[in-house]
Amino acid sequence: MDEITSADLLYDAGDAKPGSDTWKKLAAEAMANVLGQHYFSEVWHNVQRVEFLCLPKTYGLSRSGHKVVLEFTLSLAEPP
Repeated sequence: MDEITSADLLYDAGDAKPGSDTWKKLAAEAMANVLGQHYFSEVWHNVQRVEFLCLPKTYGLSRSGHKVVLEFTLSLAEPP
């Protein structure tokens, strides 16, 4: 995440432990924002558009120094 977003999320997380309900809630909010902005738009394989599932199967936020990292696993709707 960028510095401003990271600072905001780290403020909201406070002293919460990694994997806590606080971090899970913040991760869900971040993922909702990403999905709302159509971040996962499209990918092409062999001149055909390949679609993603509507929601990543796994996702989470973590702290890395003074930054927040959003990690996720994005699956294809069907194998190419």
